Amino acid sequence: MKIIYHCFGGTHSSVVAAALHLGWIDPHRLPAPDELRSLPYFDRRSPGMEGWILFLGRDRYNNEVYVVGKRGMGETFENLIGGLTQALDLPREEVLLLNTSPLVNWLMAVGGFLSRRLGITLLGRPLVIWGVRRIFTRLVTFVQECRLLWEINR
Repeated sequence: MKIIYHCFGGTHSSVVAAALHLGWIDPHRLPAPDELRSLPYFDRRSPGMEGWILFLGRDRYNNEVYVVGKRGMGETFENLIGGLTQALDLPREEVLLLNTSPLVNWLMAVGGFLSRRLGITLLGRPLVIWGVRRIFTRLVTFVQECRLLWEINR
């Protein structure tokens, strides 16, 4: 199975959710800022990389875990991927799309804009990290609730 976490830019909530999924972050304690900064692609994609589906690793069930930024596509993104899997004759149940966008708070939105869009990482990155730490328990819950979706398909 291919599990794709997606959000607006593919650099914050989706990356942290995928890291939780892969066991790179302990879900039982708040990650330190340096832990977040060290995650692959965390606050590092350049403008124009949205839409690139990036592989992060395999989970313990051998599922492939990816992240992607969808910009303003909203639900259109999931329709596009669903149509693509159908066109390529892939079983729809082999691709699981997990939208982390509803979990994003204003700190992450403003920080992401400053850091990724305007290149002001000195201001934006600390805001994003603060925002991620504020919603961390919600990200943990999201990943734990979604876990059933890929465990069933083992």
